[in-house]
Amino acid sequence: MAVVKIAGKQFVVKDGQRLNVPYLDLEIGKSLTTQDLLTGKDVVFEIIEQKRSAKVLVVKFRNKSRYLRVKGQRNKVTVVKNINSEKKEVEEPKVKVKTAVIKKSTKRTASK
Repeated sequence: MAVVKIAGKQFVVKDGQRLNVPYLDLEIGKSLTTQDLLTGKDVVFEIIEQKRSAKVLVVKFRNKSRYLRVKGQRNKVTVVKNINSEKKEVEEPKVKVKTAVIKKSTKRTASK
C-alpha cells in the first residue's frame, strides 16, 4: 500500500489497483512514475484509458417564482493501473522456529 500524489491529488493505492485520476495528457500504454509520500519508493502506473466521468448536474431553483436553471458537466479523467507489483523484489523465505513445550506432571507426591 502506498500514498501517491497525482495531478495535485493524493491517493491511497494497492498493487494492481485501478484509479480514476484527473486528466493527464499522456498516451495510452505509457507508464507514469511517482514517489510514495510515506517511504520515498517509486510507484509505477500504466495509462489504461482516457475517458469522461459521469455527468454532474448543478440545479438552481427559487420557490414560487418559476425560476429553474440546470447545468451539467463531465470532466475528463485518466484511468491508471498500479503495475508496481510486477516489478516487486523477491522476498526472502521466512524461517520457522520450533518451540519446545514443557508439560507439567499431574502426579502428586505423598507428603510426610
